[in-house]
Amino acid sequence: MDYNLVTFTQDKTYVGLRYGKGTNMPAFWDHFTHKLYTSALVADLIEGHEAIGYRRYKEDRSSDFTHEYYAACQLRRPTKDLCGFERIVIPKGDYLLFPVRYSHKDADITEILTEHLPILTEKYPLDASYDFEYYTEQFDYKDNKTYLYLAIPLLAG
Repeated sequence: MDYNLVTFTQDKTYVGLRYGKGTNMPAFWDHFTHKLYTSALVADLIEGHEAIGYRRYKEDRSSDFTHEYYAACQLRRPTKDLCGFERIVIPKGDYLLFPVRYSHKDADITEILTEHLPILTEKYPLDASYDFEYYTEQFDYKDNKTYLYLAIPLLAG
């Protein structure tokens, strides 16, 4: 599987909503988008409105993959009034970015997490506490050939 090692040179601040079990994912993202774009935070979003699907693991990725999932968008600067959203900070540092086919998102992510990461732990010190789906400005959910990226953080140090 292809991947790139990238460095984020500064912390990135996002605001997000936690996914509630029992809701289908497209409806959840629609709810998040509507709530965000009708909030006072819309003026503070990064142009291009790049989004992430953030997963915070309960134990670590190596156990049973139990996690909390958040839809989130990046802010220009940290703000105190989160308008009912939660703050998510993606720390500066090194990340492995894996291309993921949107049309096969769940299968591709599962394959990366279960088959490729165990091998890459021999080469890289991976942080198993979180990862995120990175939806770039070019992402088009209506195009079955579009890609997003799975970002896996490396431990600082």
